[in-house]
Parts: sequence; structure tokens; C-alpha cells
Amino acid sequence: MKAHKGFTLLELMVVVAIVGIILAVVPIAFSDAVRSAELKAATHEVAAALKRARSHAVAAQRETVLLLDMVNRRYRLGGSRQRRQLPSHIQLTLVTARSELLSARMGSIRFFPDGSTTGGRISLKGDKRTYHVDIDWLTGKVSIRG
Repeated sequence: MKAHKGFTLLELMVVVAIVGIILAVVPIAFSDAVRSAELKAATHEVAAALKRARSHAVAAQRETVLLLDMVNRRYRLGGSRQRRQLPSHIQLTLVTARSELLSARMGSIRFFPDGSTTGGRISLKGDKRTYHVDIDWLTGKVSIRG
């Protein structure tokens, strides 16, 4: 009598259950990774915008501001109509000189022709992590912590 090669129903059910569990877990892990990458990219994007504002102030020999809308999570270079939108899951906060707080939801970081600035900190908070973009008032140096 020959033995039939194949799988039993029980073995197939176990494999299907394992695949189902994996398919349920992978999208959650992938989603967290995507949101974390978006937060990090947004932080570097804001830091780059601050560096552009400083460079513009020095090159043009006039004050330049980066305007931030904390409620709508947008920012733009002063004088420009082009606004950059941050992802909806990111919270934006600003600590800056009192003179740069335009309202409860709007504020700015101002750069001067000598490269100095009003200074401050822009914080970008995601679901599980927070990054801080620090702006040194004396040198205008932009650094990321987090």
C-alpha cells in the first residue's frame, strides 16, 4: 500500500492561522514605521527651511522670517506665498521671543543680516517621539535633538 504525500486539514488550518496573524500584525508595524519616518523627514525639512531663511538674510542683507502656524501645522518663509504643510499626525509647538509671537496660533523665527536670530525652539511631536529643532540666537545655528 502506497502512502499519499500531502498535508492534513489540521496542518493547513495551522498554516492559514499563522499567515492570518502575520497579515494582521504587519500593517500596524508598517504604519508606525511610516509615521515615524514622516516625523523625522518633517523635522529635517523644518531645519532646512530655517537654514534657508538664515542664508537668505545674510545674502540679501535684510531680516528674513520663518512664519509658523502651529494649529494648521504649516510654515513658510516671509515674503513667500508657498506654504509647506506638515502631516496631520504631527503636533507643532514654538518657543521664541515674545516679540515673535504674532497670535496664539502664529509665531516666527527672525534672522538678521549678520546671521544672528531671535532664536528659539520648534518641537515636532509624533505619536511616540518628539524632535526639537533648536535655533541659537547668537550664531543662528540650527540643530536637531531628539
